[in-house]
Amino acid sequence: MAGYPNTGAYFNPYVPAYPNYAQYQQLQNYQQMQQAQQNQNGSNGLPYVHGIEGAHAFPMPAGVNQIILWDDTVDSFYIKGYDNMGKPKILAWNDFAPHVEAKPEAPASVEDDSKYVTKEYLDNALSNLKIGNQGRIVRDDEHDA
Repeated sequence: MAGYPNTGAYFNPYVPAYPNYAQYQQLQNYQQMQQAQQNQNGSNGLPYVHGIEGAHAFPMPAGVNQIILWDDTVDSFYIKGYDNMGKPKILAWNDFAPHVEAKPEAPASVEDDSKYVTKEYLDNALSNLKIGNQGRIVRDDEHDA
């Protein structure tokens, strides 16, 4: 055994080749999980799901209370979180809709104008009013008592 250093140790085939084999397994599991998450998240890092069923089935990441899930089938998104009992559920479901300015209503038709007074009528009625001695408004034909 001239070619081997004299360490006193012998080769045991049942011991892993890595001194910290548990750490190596954890690293491999973490890398596999990251790769699966990247495949699931899409190209821009946002979590995409396939419909409401996919949102219900999406696993909640550890340490996250709420997450926004983007739907890849329609223009909507879901907010998933935990209810009071700690069970994950869809808290909100919103559709993207274009914002449309509210148009002013068309002026009332001629037959609806009967409920309004004209400027001439209002000016005539106001000119017939006067303030009496006690500070109240009276018409010309009334007397302030």
